[in-house]
Amino acid sequence: MIELLCTLAGIIAGVAVVASLMSQAGERQHFQAENEDEHSDKILGIADQLQVISHRVAADVSAHSEKVVHFSDRLNDSTEESDRPTHILSTINDIVSANREMQEQLADAQERIARQSRMIEQASKQARTDVLTGLANRRALDEYLSNCLSSQNENEVAGLLLMDIDHFKSFNDSFGHTTGDAVLASFARSISNCCGDQCYAARFGGEEFAVVLQARDAQDLARQAATVRFYVSEQVINYEDLQLKITASGGLARMVADEPISAIYERADEGLYQSKKAGRNRGFW
Repeated sequence: MIELLCTLAGIIAGVAVVASLMSQAGERQHFQAENEDEHSDKILGIADQLQVISHRVAADVSAHSEKVVHFSDRLNDSTEESDRPTHILSTINDIVSANREMQEQLADAQERIARQSRMIEQASKQARTDVLTGLANRRALDEYLSNCLSSQNENEVAGLLLMDIDHFKSFNDSFGHTTGDAVLASFARSISNCCGDQCYAARFGGEEFAVVLQARDAQDLARQAATVRFYVSEQVINYEDLQLKITASGGLARMVADEPISAIYERADEGLYQSKKAGRNRGFW
């Protein structure tokens, strides 16, 4: 019972933390604000349901305790020697029945808690995923980079590749925003197909995407970045009756332990700027 109540408390506390993080991140990212508010409301709603369950469990436990006290009083009140065996047997049967009822209530509560926990996990995942592309969103990328920096040792080499779809605005202007969305989704799939589980991909914002790379050395890091950028720039998107050729520019920044995340973004963004300045469809390492 104590374990069950502790689990409830932990889940509710976790929901509060997730909702708080979502609220803080929502202040930094206005372009995803409406979607994040929806997920935040969903998580807080689940937290309210868990609180209702915890209150019901507490009430059930209190009622069960009162029954046990009542049964104990009944045993103590039995004074007639001839009546004691029958009285004791009847009381024991009542106790067994009460315990069985309590077990059923606890099993039901545990099932509901498990269901709510799955909903929390799903909502939390959605809050860290870009809806259009299915990649990690900016919040998840920030957390991943932070973890990489805090756990990185001097023998590890990691880098952040920022890529921007060249002339993306022309797709929206020429074919409409639905086609533009298809370009973004297809570009994201190309990144995933190229990287697999070997790197961490995210939508940075708009038509910009980020890939976190792990390498043996600086030369290997640059090679991986070039491979990813070249791969996504060789894809042709087939959408309705259109065949769209897209290219991408890229900028790479090697990650340095204890460096602020903002500094890594700035260096990668500067590389991206240099790639565009040099004519696009290239990388700056």
